[in-house]
Amino acid sequence: MHEVVNWNSYSEHEKQAVMQRISALVEQVSEPIIEVYDEAALREGLDYQHVRFDEQAGPYVWILELLKVGANSIDTLESFGCRLRPQFEQLNLEEVREQINKDFYTLSEVHYQRYFQ
Repeated sequence: MHEVVNWNSYSEHEKQAVMQRISALVEQVSEPIIEVYDEAALREGLDYQHVRFDEQAGPYVWILELLKVGANSIDTLESFGCRLRPQFEQLNLEEVREQINKDFYTLSEVHYQRYFQ
């Protein structure tokens, strides 16, 4: 949270470092849940759905953006070059989004306590 509060005072290099850290954390919690097997299809699907995404962030951050805007209207991730890992197939995409958000928050808290306190 401290990084968000100070965001406007950061240099571009510092902002990039924060975004890389966030991307790494999102990937760490998303990769065990979702498999990205076709990054080009994911990119095309995001463009087609008009989902804004940072190309520098990486596919797992893109998926989270997709789930934020479309979890309740997407039936399957297959058309986006992704699939749920077998142990998560029983979840709907809204539940997947909530699980990723919950895991991301927990990991962010641990990261903050370890490196910034």
